[in-house]
Amino acid sequence: MQRLAMSGRVIAVTGGSGGIGAAVIRLLVKCGATVVSLGRECSSCIYLNGDGTVSATDIECKLDLRKEESFSDAFTAIKGRFNLLDGLVNCGGSPYGGVIGMIRRQELVESLEVNFCSHVMLTQRLFRLLRKGRNCSIVNVSSISAFRDDTGTLSYSCAKAALNQATKVMAREFAPYGIRVNAVAPGVTSTAMMSKMSPKAIQKQLDSSADGRVCKSEEVASLIRFLLSDTSSHITGQVIRIDGGQLC
Repeated sequence: MQRLAMSGRVIAVTGGSGGIGAAVIRLLVKCGATVVSLGRECSSCIYLNGDGTVSATDIECKLDLRKEESFSDAFTAIKGRFNLLDGLVNCGGSPYGGVIGMIRRQELVESLEVNFCSHVMLTQRLFRLLRKGRNCSIVNVSSISAFRDDTGTLSYSCAKAALNQATKVMAREFAPYGIRVNAVAPGVTSTAMMSKMSPKAIQKQLDSSADGRVCKSEEVASLIRFLLSDTSSHITGQVIRIDGGQLC
């Protein structure tokens, strides 16, 4: 059933080099989708062969979330290969931390650029391909930080809060084209980004959650797969928290 839900679909994923993005790609390919992994090093088409083996072929573009001109390269590459997209997962981003008294203007701008503006502009650039998709769905990867007031998270949490609001507006504007838009907001998740958090900050989130454990990237990937599939066809404009029941 899972494989049938994604079989033959073309899904673009940013931030697929590790963590949640990599877990999303593994799961989507396993379920029969062809994934266009967009990244700074290279961009690849990853798909499952009929014999169950996985193949990957580089496509002629690189995506740098800091360089809007690369979005056009991604559009051209995907258009030339598939001429449509059935889904988009905006997963790329970078952590930014610092108390208000120490934040430099450039750091604030960079956080908004990478964690918010780039997702909106990439979605805008790929829209012509997304509107051709079959039961198209967009999933933005946000963060529980958007709902919390933890010290030192202003630049990152504000960028994610903006992404949450953008998700709702996109859902309203894209609905006439048959495109659904949702976001997922993970809590502390076992990724490289978690290693950059202080043990105190991690424990604070775990203490405020109902199950008191770290989320697995595969658990977030499963939620994203659900939101990309027809099973979630009546869900749009939502920001779904996957945080172990944090009481915040």
